[in-house]
Amino acid sequence: RMPRLATGSIRCLRQSRCVETLFAGGDLAWRNDGSMLYTMRGDVVKGVRVDDPLQSTTIGSEEEGLKLTSITLDDTNTRLAVAFTNGLMRELDVSGVTPRELRSWRSLHSAPILVMTYSPLSNLLATGSSDFAVLIWDMESHRLVAKLTGPSVVSALVFISSTEMAVGYMDGVVRIFKREEEEEGGFTLVHDLKFHSSRITSISPDQGTGNIVISSRDHTASVVDPKSGTKKNTVLLFEACEAAVIVPDSRLFTVGEEGKIKEWNIEKSKLIKTERVANEGLEGVWYNSVRHELMVATATKNIVFVDAETLAVKREIVGMHDEIFSVAFMGESDEFLAVASNSPELKLYETKTFNCKFIPGHTASIVSLCVPHWNSSLLASCAKDNAVIVWKLNAEKETLGVLAVCSGHTSTPSSVSFSHSSNLPFLLSTGYDTMLKLWPLKNLPTKTVDNVDGAPHLTCSSTLKAHAKDSTCVDVSPNDSVVVTGGMDKMAKLWAVDTTSMQLGIVGNLSGHRRGIWDARFSAQGEKVATSSGDAIVRVFSVHDRSILATLEGHTSAVLKVIFVNNGNQLMSADSGGIVRVWDVKGGVEDLVQEAHEDKIWSICTSRKEELYVTAGSDGRILVWEDATELLQKEEMERQMKQMKEVQTLENLMADERYKDALKYALGLDRPHCALKVVTFLSEKSELAEAIIDLEKNELLVLLQFTVKWNTNTKTSHPAQMVLQSILLQWAPECLLEIPGIGGILAELLPYTKRHCDRLNKSRQDVSLLNYYWKQMRVAN
Repeated sequence: RMPRLATGSIRCLRQSRCVETLFAGGDLAWRNDGSMLYTMRGDVVKGVRVDDPLQSTTIGSEEEGLKLTSITLDDTNTRLAVAFTNGLMRELDVSGVTPRELRSWRSLHSAPILVMTYSPLSNLLATGSSDFAVLIWDMESHRLVAKLTGPSVVSALVFISSTEMAVGYMDGVVRIFKREEEEEGGFTLVHDLKFHSSRITSISPDQGTGNIVISSRDHTASVVDPKSGTKKNTVLLFEACEAAVIVPDSRLFTVGEEGKIKEWNIEKSKLIKTERVANEGLEGVWYNSVRHELMVATATKNIVFVDAETLAVKREIVGMHDEIFSVAFMGESDEFLAVASNSPELKLYETKTFNCKFIPGHTASIVSLCVPHWNSSLLASCAKDNAVIVWKLNAEKETLGVLAVCSGHTSTPSSVSFSHSSNLPFLLSTGYDTMLKLWPLKNLPTKTVDNVDGAPHLTCSSTLKAHAKDSTCVDVSPNDSVVVTGGMDKMAKLWAVDTTSMQLGIVGNLSGHRRGIWDARFSAQGEKVATSSGDAIVRVFSVHDRSILATLEGHTSAVLKVIFVNNGNQLMSADSGGIVRVWDVKGGVEDLVQEAHEDKIWSICTSRKEELYVTAGSDGRILVWEDATELLQKEEMERQMKQMKEVQTLENLMADERYKDALKYALGLDRPHCALKVVTFLSEKSELAEAIIDLEKNELLVLLQFTVKWNTNTKTSHPAQMVLQSILLQWAPECLLEIPGIGGILAELLPYTKRHCDRLNKSRQDVSLLNYYWKQMRVAN
């Protein structure tokens, strides 16, 4: 990395970006204009902007602990219905900037609601549950219209028209109900369709023909006339269909376990087009006529937007990272951020907009990433498929291509690291097979391939058994002569690199930790090595004599990551409790403690100029931090200057004997200490009551709040009581009752006032007793 530009130490970090979980599975609701979608994230609903996912809003509160089961949006895009596991239902007004709750009620279901839908006129809301029942609510009169009991769990629900509704069940049955009297009557069963043998996953009305298309997990879809109840056609899907949607020109799109989106001609029962959009199964598909796009939800909780004509992927949103293991900046100006999470797909973010692309290649979860200092377009990744892949960035297309594959590890490679020089470049990998491998990169290909299977394989020139137990980390010194590894055997080891023969040799051990080592890193000059361990300690070793230079204690849980920052003058460490600490290496003291994540922090990386710091971990969040030390110092200086000016202004008012103005000014500053000085001076001059009667109500409220603080301390209780007496004498009770929060202020004043009163009464008794003793005293003979 390039040396840090700022010479000062890091004293403050401020979060500038946050990539968090937006979708945890379940229902999605897409606005008609395509600008926003509503997703389920455990206890809350997220409003996600399609073109800028980071600008998301949260609807609800996680503190309530209510688990969501279903959501749906009406056709006017103004009302959102939400169902919870405890049977509670809410309807929200989402037409404005801030969502507003319209009403809440009990669902009357005896089991969780699985599906919901509004009628075309938005006057009815139907809820389907695992208790085999469908309840239909009139949202205008707030009453239950009908209860429709079926043969099994309700799995699909749709209004064919304002008076017709189709219900699909888990056993493959579909029932069509009709409302005879639209205003008052209930729904009656019209047709009982038994065309399928497995779960009904979707029922899609075809506006062009008036038919409905029923898709099922029995690998078929049926085209049915809802008026006569007859099946007109059967489409063989050749996979378990999870969802289907019909676009206005009567084309059918289906998704399923193959991870492909398929376009069908309904009349001919013919597959027109197919396109893979994910390596895992697909769980839902929606269509938006304004954007003319399809939205697909994957089994790994990602959201993919596809062009409805070409089926080309237009954009991708990561709904949930699950657990993030590693992050790394890429590009000459750090334009991209590569992310490895609990998924075989590598995620590439564009750092300005944080648009994301999924890069397939590995077949199991990726655990570590590394970008070389000599070429920011290269990336090495290792995964639980035992493979190491070298990638190359295509900045124009914003994607990665495969350069080469390294095969040879017999268990998961845990860490990879490039050499610092491009003269004789090499790549190191270590893993849970306890081995350390060196891969020369002198003959690294320059052209990329699209498929890992067609990529050339690199040859390993040196393999050594690094540790007795799992090897967790590897790093290369700046001069490429020494390598450090750490393992679960409580040891860090130094290795020599012969760049001529590309061979490894042991140098020595770095001992001192009481538990396994999670990370080890060289300083910028290569003279020191920092190690972090499960014993909650960070140690700094000398490379020359392998002695311990510093022991940094302060973490309360296992320290998982450590890096040198600020040109090697500071250390940044992260633990399994989500805490980031910044240390002064020479002094061995903490410069900063930052609460960052809610769970383990698996990765820390910095931009090339150390302007940005990125942390990621088990909570699935990516946090981007800025060094705000200079800004903090500037703000502190401005605050002190402002404070000095305010104090000078107050002293000038006091010197000019403008005591009333001084009191008003002190109250406007919202500084109790300055106000106390003015109040004390006014009470000595017997002008306190006159000053208080001229106060506005908002100023009086501030004075009462200050009085509450003063009254809690014996030293300042007398001025507080003087103020309280003057207020009660000068202000009418009716006026005092109009002050906001006066009840709470009085409740806080009473206990301390009673305590002061008791103390004074006790002192009065003591003085009287002392006076009595004095009068009874005699001079002894």
